[in-house]
Amino acid sequence: MSSTGENQFGKARSCPSSEELVLSANSESIEYHIAGCEFCAAELNFLAAFPLAKPICEQPDMPEPLRMLAESLLRRKSM
Repeated sequence: MSSTGENQFGKARSCPSSEELVLSANSESIEYHIAGCEFCAAELNFLAAFPLAKPICEQPDMPEPLRMLAESLLRRKSM
């Protein structure tokens, strides 16, 4: 609900992010917030039905020879 008394349905500056809603859904502060915020309550219901996408791939580790080359080049620049 809007603190200005307007009937706007949207996320306010004081609303938690989508990630915070999901990660802290059972916390007392989030439960208190969604009790008074129709938008966040609806967003949490939506995210329960359609979870946030996970990254498509993980960043691979840098190969050891490439890491050693980069470190030696960085050392040369700092000299």
